[in-house]
Amino acid sequence: MSIHPVLPQPAGPSWNVPRISLPSCLGLLLQYEIEWWYYAGHAYDTGGTEYTLQFSIDRDWQFVFCAIGIGWADRYLFDVGYGLGATDEPLLPAAFKVPKVTDEKYEGSFHSLLSPIRTRFVRTGGAASGVVGSEYLLTASSAGHPSYDVSLELIDERGMVMEWQSAYIGPTSHTSFNASSYEFAQPRLRIRAGTLTVEGTRRTIAGGMLWLDRQVLTYPSPRATPSTAGNTLKDVIAGLSGRSSLYCGDWAGIVLDNGLTMVCSSFWQPAAAPLLQWQTGTLLGLPPIATYGNVYFKDDGSRMPNGGAFLHGYQKDDPDPNDFDFDLNILTPASPGTSPHWKSPYSGQTYANAWLLRIGPRVQQHGVPPNLYLRAVVPNSENRPLPGNAFWEGAANVYADEAMSECIGHAFVEQMGFD
Repeated sequence: MSIHPVLPQPAGPSWNVPRISLPSCLGLLLQYEIEWWYYAGHAYDTGGTEYTLQFSIDRDWQFVFCAIGIGWADRYLFDVGYGLGATDEPLLPAAFKVPKVTDEKYEGSFHSLLSPIRTRFVRTGGAASGVVGSEYLLTASSAGHPSYDVSLELIDERGMVMEWQSAYIGPTSHTSFNASSYEFAQPRLRIRAGTLTVEGTRRTIAGGMLWLDRQVLTYPSPRATPSTAGNTLKDVIAGLSGRSSLYCGDWAGIVLDNGLTMVCSSFWQPAAAPLLQWQTGTLLGLPPIATYGNVYFKDDGSRMPNGGAFLHGYQKDDPDPNDFDFDLNILTPASPGTSPHWKSPYSGQTYANAWLLRIGPRVQQHGVPPNLYLRAVVPNSENRPLPGNAFWEGAANVYADEAMSECIGHAFVEQMGFD
C-alpha cells in the first residue's frame, strides 16, 4: 500500500536518495515531501485563437490539489480543487492515483469528492513511456462555474530530459536555495488534436506544445505537520503552504521551431525603490543572485537523444558582464515604467508581460539569435491557489526581432514572489 502514511525522511548531507530513472520517475515518488505533475504550454484553435494552458497536480505529503488554467485574449479561467491521499494502488481510496508505471502503462487521475474537477493523463500508444514517439491523452473537466471540458492528444517529440546538473537543484547549487529538488521534464509534447469547451462553447484545437514539468523536493529538516483540528481541508492546505514563502524569480521553458529547447531560470534580488519587483534585470542594474539553465538539442540522430548543455545566466558579482549564456530582462529596461505589464485587480501584484532574453555566443552557435523577444499570450494569467500565494504563469510567443513580427517558437513563463 502506498498511501503516504508517515513523513518522508529529510535529505542527507550528500543528498543520497534514490536516483531518477525511467519509467518510474513518471509515477509517485513518495520518499519526497512534495512533488507535482505540471502540463503547461501554448495552443491554437482552427480559427487562429491562441491559448495558454496549464494542468497541474501537486502532492504535499498526503494533501493534493489540482489547478487548471485556461486563457485566451483577455480572459483567464483559474480553477483549483483539493483532495486527500495519493496512491499507486488502483483499488485504494485516494484523490490522486498513479498506478505503478511501466514502459507500456502510465496513467494518473485526480478525482476528489471535495471538488468538481476531474483530471486524467494516460499513455495511449507509440513508444515506451517517457520516450520520443510516446503518445498520451490529457483530459480535464469541471461541472462547476465556469464549466469546461478539455481533451488533448499528445505525442512526445523530445523524450524525458533532466534540468540543470543531473536534475539536481538545491543548496549546493546556490546558498539561496533552501530545499533540495530533482527537476526533469518532457518539454516537447506536441498537441496533435483536441477540443476545448468552456461554458458550452466548443473549440477545435489544431495544434500547440505542452511541457510536462516533474519536480520532487524535500527540505533539510522535517516540517511540522499542520493541525487538522477544526479546520477545513482548504484551511489545512493553506496553512501547510503558508509556512514557506514563494521564491522570487522567473522560470521560462522555451521551445524553438528549429528543434532546440531551453530552460532559463533567474532568482531575483529585492527590487530597488521606486521600482517594483517585476522591473528587474541586469540592464536595470539588478542582475539575479542565482541562475540555472539548459539547452537540449534536437533529437535528429546527430547527438545523443538526451544530449544538452548547461547554461549560465549572468549573476550578481560575476566578474565579466559579457560571459553569460542567457540574461533575462524586461522588454524595455531603458523605460521600465512603460515596459508591458499587468497589475492584478485581485492581488494587487504587478507582473511583466514582455521580456528581452539576451543570448550569449556559446548558445548562438547552435542557431539561436543574439536576442529573443517574448510576449505573453494572455496578460492576466494570474494563479491564486491559496490566500496570499498569487503568482503569474502563462504562455508566451518567442520572436527573433524587436518588432515581434518573426515568431520562432513559444515559451511558458513563471513569475513568483512579485509585489
